[in-house]
Amino acid sequence: MDNVIDGLSSKQEAVRAELADTQVQLENARTELAAPFAREAELAEKTARLKELNILLNMDQKDKSLIDDVPDENTPEKSKVRYHER
Repeated sequence: MDNVIDGLSSKQEAVRAELADTQVQLENARTELAAPFAREAELAEKTARLKELNILLNMDQKDKSLIDDVPDENTPEKSKVRYHER
């Protein structure tokens, strides 16, 4: 019990120092949050280009699925066998 009580003052100082550091970090974070993003225009440009590329890639996939559904010209069609009743 005595050891715990003796250690409280040093622990209190450590916690206060940690609190002060955390408050400084909070103020730094608020300052950074208030500052405008330096590369906002570049981000918008790159995002627009990414959207265009994704559209082109998706179109490519749709075209391939359409092409796969159509039989090749060089592939002979299977002859249809018809049975007639007599």
